[in-house]
Amino acid sequence: MIRQGFIALALASIVALLLALPDWMPYGYFEFLRWLVCITAIMVALRANTLNKPVIVVLAVLVAILFNPIAMIHLGKKYWLFLDPLTALFFATSIYVFELKRKVH
Repeated sequence: MIRQGFIALALASIVALLLALPDWMPYGYFEFLRWLVCITAIMVALRANTLNKPVIVVLAVLVAILFNPIAMIHLGKKYWLFLDPLTALFFATSIYVFELKRKVH
């Protein structure tokens, strides 16, 4: 159940991050996106910690800080256009490392 929840949350974050790339989303969407990505990053950090993956822990904590909805870091649109797909790629990689790679071995 926890694995399925993690995969669903990570996939939802990936889709939400990619939907944020066009310039037509309202401001409220980006507030929601910060909450979703921050929570997902915290879950990735916790899961990486239990699997003894320190590099992923550090990267996930950095993502959680960057997308923190309470103490926001304000960056220009050109930076978010780079960071959003990069974060989506990070979450996709975490799904692979945590779930799919373990099934192969």
